[in-house]
Amino acid sequence: MKISNLKQPYRRMAEYLAERNTNPRRNDKTFLLNAFDWEETNDLFWDDVDEGNYPEITEEIKSHFPPDFDFSSEEENLNKKYTRLAKEGKFDQLPDTCEFSEAVELEVWDDELSRDFRKIIGKFKGNYMDIHCIGWKNAQLPTKKIDFTQFQTGDVVEVVSKDDSFFLGYFSIEAEENIEISYAKNERVGLYPILKKHIKSITKIK
Repeated sequence: MKISNLKQPYRRMAEYLAERNTNPRRNDKTFLLNAFDWEETNDLFWDDVDEGNYPEITEEIKSHFPPDFDFSSEEENLNKKYTRLAKEGKFDQLPDTCEFSEAVELEVWDDELSRDFRKIIGKFKGNYMDIHCIGWKNAQLPTKKIDFTQFQTGDVVEVVSKDDSFFLGYFSIEAEENIEISYAKNERVGLYPILKKHIKSITKIK
């Protein structure tokens, strides 16, 4: 069998050993048979690989490779790639179905009333799947938690919601679930409540 036809990490292993151990009288290093010229590794293991099987990579087999050798499979490498893309917020580059190498905490929702923070393990048919196998239509990186205690009554603030709506007014009060914006500095006039979970940012103007 050609080494190039092997799946990872067997291809990487065979390339490494063939490079180190191929009989110098042979010119063709592309065939797995040429990687059998080493004596320190398990011939039965590589016989199995040569027949198209993928036996377990035991600790004894690993001992013939450098300590930092990459034994990850192609699937594991893809999962790591998808995980990195999710952590970077590049959701448009994820396929409709994929698996992450580790759970990634994201803000997910089906509609504005269902926004929540969940540990997502991948996608299935376009939906973001959490650790409880519940699918969500949309996802984004978690927004930084806002410290509302930095604002005082009377501060002029600009509030941007997660749907990119803008609100400008006087900060009035902070409640458990929402803040209130007033049209008058010292009076509770024209109060407009905004749910905290819908706020993307809030900035003090003066």
